[in-house]
Amino acid sequence: MTSPRFSAILLAAGYSSRMGSFKPLLFLGKGTIIEGLIALFRASGIDDIRVVVGHNKEALLPVLKHQAVSPVENPDFHQGMFSSVQAGVSGLAPDTDAFFIMPGDMPLVRPQTIQCLMSHYSQTPNRIIRPSYHGKKGHPPLIPFSLSETILNYRGDGGLREILTQRQSMVSDIEVPDPNILVDMDRPEDFNLMVNSFRNQHAK
Repeated sequence: MTSPRFSAILLAAGYSSRMGSFKPLLFLGKGTIIEGLIALFRASGIDDIRVVVGHNKEALLPVLKHQAVSPVENPDFHQGMFSSVQAGVSGLAPDTDAFFIMPGDMPLVRPQTIQCLMSHYSQTPNRIIRPSYHGKKGHPPLIPFSLSETILNYRGDGGLREILTQRQSMVSDIEVPDPNILVDMDRPEDFNLMVNSFRNQHAK
């Protein structure tokens, strides 16, 4: 039995308006947020990583080229995050088994969490595998490729969240010991907290 082929879609096309700085290129540790996310999935054994670009793509593209990661342009990024989800899904290879959707502002998620979700998918194929921490649902969900057409054709409200709600019978919520699945950053104070958390995690 062959192992499933996993991909990761990183969403980095938004305005970062509340942050005041372009979130994917903020520095956390020795690299940028987007480089940290790429390293997260590579450390988990995923080579097919797609980064959805839109706003400020001119600054982001050289970083992605240096990382040898495929950009996916979203010309409709101004319509919101779900348009980037659709752009990323549209670029997936047809032999993909399942794909992660990762917001571009959650770089503290641990590689063990990604590996745990992939392991559960391997045991229960064609299910939506979603991490939770103390019962709270987080990111990134791991979504079977069989839902790609549903995502691409969806035109209603709620975006990916609503699609997952409609497919609740397919969802397996997996409890993980990783509070970072709930931690994103919208404002400078969020980023400052994230920097402190990163330092604490890497203090030893």
